[in-house]
Amino acid sequence: MSDFIAEYYAVDPSPLEAEFRIEQCNSCRTYYQAEVGGRELLDQIYDKWVDQIDDPNQIPSHADDMANPRLSRDGHEVMAAASYLGLQLDQLKTLDFGMGFGLWAASRR
Repeated sequence: MSDFIAEYYAVDPSPLEAEFRIEQCNSCRTYYQAEVGGRELLDQIYDKWVDQIDDPNQIPSHADDMANPRLSRDGHEVMAAASYLGLQLDQLKTLDFGMGFGLWAASRR
């Protein structure tokens, strides 16, 4: 993840040092990322990293993902999750809560 962030946002990703671990809620069975950043990290990400990019379509990898969602990293992750859960893509409901612009998820409504 650090390599992606360093390349995509051209920033030092060292504030993100944490274990990427997925857990599942015993009540509702929702999968979620166990470790999340606090206010300081969110300020760093959204006020400094994301705001420095005026138009995400200027980033070649983002423009490619928008044009070819099934070939994108995000698209593959969604398809892998659906397969793991035994669901068709149109049956999968996701919450895109993470770092970035959220445009991929917004364009797939």
